Amino acid sequence: MLKAEFPYLENFVTLSPVPGFVAWLDRLPAAEMGLDDRSRGLLCKTWHCDPVMAEALKEPLMGLCARYLVEQSPGAGRLRDPVAHFHLSNGASLSRLNWLAAVSPGGIGRSAGMMPNYVYRLSRLEEKIAAYRDARPHLAEAVSRLLPG
Repeated sequence: MLKAEFPYLENFVTLSPVPGFVAWLDRLPAAEMGLDDRSRGLLCKTWHCDPVMAEALKEPLMGLCARYLVEQSPGAGRLRDPVAHFHLSNGASLSRLNWLAAVSPGGIGRSAGMMPNYVYRLSRLEEKIAAYRDARPHLAEAVSRLLPG
């Protein structure tokens, strides 16, 4: 539809939610979170309103969110996050994570305030769809750097 309305567009960018991130985070063992007990306790409903708390949680939560977005769902052969699966299986790249982009109660409660950008480059859709099928979703360097190892 967009291409018909704007024929000269070659790239499309979304700002999308991460609806299952906090639920996944709640099930993750503390040792895997990279947060000490005090930091984990900061994950209350208003942590994002305190600049000191938000800054302390930024790096670990961004890394955990990147991990969540690229992890396969056990036994499903697809990414755990349904929104990431939708975009990446349709040829998008995971371009970046936006810190505290969704600070509504729902955004904090489901996504810890995170919203990723997915970029569609029309000239490379087939290549990225094939990469996703081979369990190699395309990630921008800014997202790859957030992942461990």
